[in-house]
Amino acid sequence: MSDDHDPAWRRQARLLHELAARLERGEAALPTDVFEPLARELDLRNDDDAIRDAWSEQDGRKAEPWVFARGRVQG
Repeated sequence: MSDDHDPAWRRQARLLHELAARLERGEAALPTDVFEPLARELDLRNDDDAIRDAWSEQDGRKAEPWVFARGRVQG
C-alpha cells in the first residue's frame, strides 16, 4: 500500500517499529537534531494523556491544581 493511501498514524507506527528494530540490531541511532523534536512531541503526548486521565478522575468536578501538575510530575 502506498503512503498516499495509508493513514498517518499507521505510517508513523510502521516507521517507529522499523526504527526500533534497527536500534535493537545495533544500527546507528538517530542524530540528536532529528530525535529531539520527536522526543519532545512524545513527552507532550504523555503529558496530554496524564492530564486527560486526571480530568477523568475529577469526574466533572471543579479541577484541583494537581490535575495540571500531574503530567509534569509523572514525566
